[in-house]
Amino acid sequence: MLTGQELQERTNKMTAYEFHNKLQKVAESISKTHKVPVPEVYFNARLIGRTAAMYRWWGPTDNIQRSAIYMSLATYLEYGEESMTKHFLHELAHHLLIHLYGDRTHGDRFKKTCVALGGSMNAKLAGEKYKEAATHDFLPKRRRRTAR
Repeated sequence: MLTGQELQERTNKMTAYEFHNKLQKVAESISKTHKVPVPEVYFNARLIGRTAAMYRWWGPTDNIQRSAIYMSLATYLEYGEESMTKHFLHELAHHLLIHLYGDRTHGDRFKKTCVALGGSMNAKLAGEKYKEAATHDFLPKRRRRTAR
């Protein structure tokens, strides 16, 4: 049974549907500003564990036919809007750089774009230079298999 505080916290959260619509509008706005196609945005119940979000495109980088950002429904329900928004912006940075430059890496251009959008990246990727964008503390640690 939920405590009063837990019930209040869940009530304060946007529904996944409302949050999805908010992210889709952000994708539309940023894509329009940079004159790139708008990615499709989905919640995916199969993204679990350490994968909070991912970006995917179809076709060669110089002729992308379709692109999508997949968000983990489980991570959203557990960690909320702020964490998922930062992951979404990380994936949106990939979307922009692939369309504008054909750049698929986590190089310096990606890091600058991710920070400019307000996205997050893990501490190892961020390094000292981009430490203000470092996060992922909330994601579960890899589980070690126990001997049987």
